[in-house]
Amino acid sequence: MMMNNRSSSLLLALLLPITSLLAQPARDFLQFGIPEGLPHLSVYSIRQSPDGFMWFGTENGLVRFDGYEMKYYDQSTTPALSGSNISTIQIDKNGHIWLGLWGEGINRLDPLTGTIQRFNSNPEDHTTLSDDRAQVLFFDRNDRLWAGTYKGGLNRYQAETSTWAHYHAEPGKSGGLISERIWSMAETRDGRLLVGTENGLQMLRPDETGFETLIGPANRPVSMKGLQIRTLAVHPDGWVWFGTDNGLFRIHPETRQIQPASQFFPVSIPDPIINQIHFEKSGNIWIGTYRRGLMIYQPGGKSMVQAGDRTTGFNGYDVRVIFEDRTGNIWAGGRGMGIRKYNLQYQKFFGLPATTHDGFPSNSLDILSITGTPDGTIYFGTNGQGLHVLKPGKDELGYLSPPGSAASGPDAVQALYYDSRSRLLWLGTRNYGLWAFNEQFKPVYQFGFPSGQTGSISGNSIRSVLVDDEGLLWVGTKGNGLNRIDLNLKKTRVFINEPDNTASLQSNDIRFVARSADSSLWVGTDGGGISRLKPGTFQFENWSTGRASDFRLSNNDVTCFFQSPDGKIWVGTDGGGVNIIDPTNGRVSVLDQSRTGHPVICGITGDVGGQIWIQTLTGITRYNPATGQSRLYRPGDGIPSSIFNINSIYRTSWSSLYMGGIQGVTTFNPEKLTENMQVPPVSLTGFRIFNREWTGDSSITAKKILHLSPEENFFTVSFASLDYVNPRNNRYKYQLTGFDDNWIDAGDRRYASYSNLNGGTYTFRVIGSNNDGLWNPAGASVTIVVHPPFWKTWWFQLLLLLALGLAVWVVIYSRTSFIRSVNRGLESEISKRTTELRDKNLELEKTIRNLHDTQAQLFQQEKMASLGTLVAGVAHEINNPVNFIHSSIPPLSHDIAELIREIEARDYQQAKMLAAIDSGDLDRLKVLGQQTDQQERAIYISELKAEMDVLLKGIESGSNRTAEIVKSLRTFTRVDEDTWKRFPVTEGLDSTIQILSPKWKNRVEVVKDYNDVPDIDCYPGQINQVFMNILVNAFDAIPGSGKVTVRVRKKKQSVEIVISDTGTGIPKDIMERIFEPFFTTKQVGKGTGLGLAISYDIITRHQGTISVSSDAGKGTTFTIVLPVNQQSD
Repeated sequence: MMMNNRSSSLLLALLLPITSLLAQPARDFLQFGIPEGLPHLSVYSIRQSPDGFMWFGTENGLVRFDGYEMKYYDQSTTPALSGSNISTIQIDKNGHIWLGLWGEGINRLDPLTGTIQRFNSNPEDHTTLSDDRAQVLFFDRNDRLWAGTYKGGLNRYQAETSTWAHYHAEPGKSGGLISERIWSMAETRDGRLLVGTENGLQMLRPDETGFETLIGPANRPVSMKGLQIRTLAVHPDGWVWFGTDNGLFRIHPETRQIQPASQFFPVSIPDPIINQIHFEKSGNIWIGTYRRGLMIYQPGGKSMVQAGDRTTGFNGYDVRVIFEDRTGNIWAGGRGMGIRKYNLQYQKFFGLPATTHDGFPSNSLDILSITGTPDGTIYFGTNGQGLHVLKPGKDELGYLSPPGSAASGPDAVQALYYDSRSRLLWLGTRNYGLWAFNEQFKPVYQFGFPSGQTGSISGNSIRSVLVDDEGLLWVGTKGNGLNRIDLNLKKTRVFINEPDNTASLQSNDIRFVARSADSSLWVGTDGGGISRLKPGTFQFENWSTGRASDFRLSNNDVTCFFQSPDGKIWVGTDGGGVNIIDPTNGRVSVLDQSRTGHPVICGITGDVGGQIWIQTLTGITRYNPATGQSRLYRPGDGIPSSIFNINSIYRTSWSSLYMGGIQGVTTFNPEKLTENMQVPPVSLTGFRIFNREWTGDSSITAKKILHLSPEENFFTVSFASLDYVNPRNNRYKYQLTGFDDNWIDAGDRRYASYSNLNGGTYTFRVIGSNNDGLWNPAGASVTIVVHPPFWKTWWFQLLLLLALGLAVWVVIYSRTSFIRSVNRGLESEISKRTTELRDKNLELEKTIRNLHDTQAQLFQQEKMASLGTLVAGVAHEINNPVNFIHSSIPPLSHDIAELIREIEARDYQQAKMLAAIDSGDLDRLKVLGQQTDQQERAIYISELKAEMDVLLKGIESGSNRTAEIVKSLRTFTRVDEDTWKRFPVTEGLDSTIQILSPKWKNRVEVVKDYNDVPDIDCYPGQINQVFMNILVNAFDAIPGSGKVTVRVRKKKQSVEIVISDTGTGIPKDIMERIFEPFFTTKQVGKGTGLGLAISYDIITRHQGTISVSSDAGKGTTFTIVLPVNQQSD
């Protein structure tokens, strides 16, 4: 029944004030500080070299970063450096690193060779730097280097002479700088140099004879209170944005129009001192401030957003550099803040904010259940931290305290279900039963055990709630079975495990209740697998590990359910991976664990593209059922946490997915996931010999060939794929050609070690991928020459061989002299023995020839016996059609003679009638006409023709029959040549059966059961002889009537011929001897005993097999297996 006000007052569930929290992404940056390898937390410059390395300028030296490790360049590691406090970095087109060192001039580093060239100020030489305190370096579009100094004005490097041209402040002189302190530089779209100074903004004249002052003491806008131009950035639209110590401004370099931020920037900036401006390729605007850290503005936003999460915001940080690398990562550094790396472009996953109600930390929400409404409202049930509500289009969360106690607080919300028909939110708790709330969060129903305000259920720990198509409420409990509640009739029915009933639930621990497209209910359990309850029945169909193999689950602990568009049921298990059930036939298949990455499945759902999304303990897996391809997303891809709760997953109507875990909610839209399509550079980053860093004449990165001594054959090569989106997901394969036969899949391992290599030339190659699996097939390589020790050199081995040869010659010579003397005494004895052996050999050869002749005669006898059978059969077969032809010839000759006489008589009569016509003798013509009985003659001739047709057809039939017999004979007696021939075995069998027809016709039924089989390589004549030997034995074994069956089948790469008869069979005691030569069971004179021996030999030479099985009194079966293709000799 509906709850009344009195019942409601007893509840501890209270509607509390909504707590507003700004929805923001999960922590979207990586922090690099001292623990990560930075030598100092103050970073003033960041650049990327052409080969892909990142370079950081700090107060304590230069750092090269490959995404994993930092390599230092300071005065301890690189003594040639003139200092370690690096204020600015630029990199030229050749990859040289130009360093501005505070108070120590400018250094140029060649990272491939490690050489450094210094540039310092010399007051007595006007071609040197004007000031050793370089604040900013800048390359223009003509690759000219400009250096802005602290108090020495502007310098331009003249590469031809390695000297510097100076531009200074010259008061009262047109074209000079307006300040000696240079803060920033940039270049307009038409290539004119912009210089930001302590006293304003200037632009180099087109003829480069001086500077034009755009903003200075004489023409300062009213809105500008200070003239310090701390940073410059050219917007894609051509406007030049500049940050000052008093806010953000912009100027149009052509019209000279100046605007404060209030006139062009839609939001306010919380700090007036602007140190850096960067326009991201994706359209975001990044601003580094002096006191408020790093800010970001996304087009269409309502305000600037502090970059970073709430607990690690950058208030108080002095941001000095913002840099975007080639992949789109944003790097930021500053005074005391280390380095932050951001990537909003490839950010795939977001975390919802967690309310801090009742003191819960913002990242501590443990989400157990999720559901939503058609209008887009999302509800999140937590583990004792209340119920949270996210309204559509809002950036704030609502909070509802579910049932609980004053002592322990809100109870855990294990199950959520929204019924759109009744507009009720059903809430299942861990200890306080089942509740329903209306749209105003007022309690409507409450079920508990042993009783509740509305009714009773079998237990208070609710794990799953579902309302079916008929409006019945299904409630799954922990340990107390499944409840079906009829709210209208106020009746509850409980389904539990009945040990003696296989059609009952197999466990009372219910994990979930779900509905499939055919309205069947599916119930997942702990320990009992999954059950299906079809509409209108109360008999459960169960799947578990105890069923037959095709219907067996991989694990009985079932966690989650999903039905894909093709109707298949996807079932997650706790340790057995994903099982897929075909509901039409009940068969189960198990998804390969390599596709999911972990056997514990927390949740499964799908997207509009047909792909399956699977929660595991290692992350989120995207699986494509059509291609079988999968992709695992881990915390490095932006997932706040990879530890998800079971069945805490929800897909909205607009395709977004929400997944709950122990650290809040992960949400994303599968349709909007972006992939990193930048092919990463791959570089060698280190080379160690016996675990000591190799020190050569240049960097391993630049090396094309390395020479190693014999003692240096244990080495390790390090490498890196220089993509910084998520380096932990970069993958590698390597190969040392000359040693490795195949590529080695290293996974995320970034080194390869080799030891005890023989002397020789090898090439080490490595290829790498980015975080989304896009590979660079070119990779990096280096040739490694391992020089052999002297005892393995060719000249040493040649000398050794010569010395050995000389020693052998000495030994042989001395031994030969001794042997010669011994041999002479043995020669006479050998001669005598040789004569005796020769006589015995001649006698043995004579015996062998006699045996061969005897064997040939016996084989010939068997062939003649077969030939006799063949000739008898052919003679019998040909006799009948020949007799028929012979008996038809006399009557045919008689009919032909009669026909000729009739034709001649008719011709004679017609001649006389033509003569009478020619002479005009009509009377004679009349007489002749009366003498001719044309009708009678015509009838007679017709009878002759009919009789001749019958005789000719008989002759034709006989000749055709004879031709068939001859054809069979030709097939049977095909002459074998030296090479294999393609031969249809069925044709050989037919011809043999035809030839042997006298042995079986009218008494033995021959059944042919041929499948379509390929022709085989063989010697056809020999194979036909085998068929004849076996078929003759089969016909002879049948004393009266019987049946012989011939079956032909394709068997993998062979053809199987099975010949069975219903004859007398072969006794078991002689079965093993039937293939022995001269063994026969026939009477003396009836057989040679060689037929089956010859057949066995033929089949063996054809690389086939022949076997026999027999039952005495029932018949015998011979099985022959011949390969389709013969192996060439």
